[in-house]
Amino acid sequence: HEVTYEASELDSVFKPQSHRDIAGYAIKSHFEGTLKDLFISYGQRTKSPKKLFYLKLNIAITELESKDHFRCTWLNKHREETVLSLYVAKNVTISELLDEAKKQIELTPEGSGKLRLLEVYSYRIHRVFSDSVSYHNIQPSMAQQTTCYRVEEIPLEETQLGPKDFLIPVAHFHQTIFQCFNHPFLFKVSDGESLQSVRTRMLERFKDISEKEF
Repeated sequence: HEVTYEASELDSVFKPQSHRDIAGYAIKSHFEGTLKDLFISYGQRTKSPKKLFYLKLNIAITELESKDHFRCTWLNKHREETVLSLYVAKNVTISELLDEAKKQIELTPEGSGKLRLLEVYSYRIHRVFSDSVSYHNIQPSMAQQTTCYRVEEIPLEETQLGPKDFLIPVAHFHQTIFQCFNHPFLFKVSDGESLQSVRTRMLERFKDISEKEF
């Protein structure tokens, strides 16, 4: 039978794998073959029932095929994580990627409304991406598959940095600096600021952490 459908009305359809009852490669929306072509090409020659698999998407399949899938996490002000699945054009900047993220998150009225993208590896912040950076410059190497990307709202006090202000990455560790855990974060410090001042401000920011634990 002829495979005819409107791409905007169907979810992503997948070819069956040979000798395995699981999905294989996705069928392109411009496929013009027949159902018989699919099953013969991919090894389903037995008399058992023939199967196709599909995945429900939130965008049209034709739009999906022209975009990249970028998976990241959203960390809200309560330090709660939500996984985001973003579909972006291949030539976007970080600023445009963050605009897509805003469509899936809820910002508080009292916040800055500005987002940033961080690269986190082994519970440490490795990079803070500039808004003008190209999306293709942020993909991890095969040696760093545990790298994750985090979207967060920039705190109001960090939106304006003076010439003597710096954002430093901070990590949580247990016993040794090689045993990091939890969510690392950025913290604003000023040149000449005392350690006691930094400590006081950090305790104020994380009210749920006791001074003894800190």
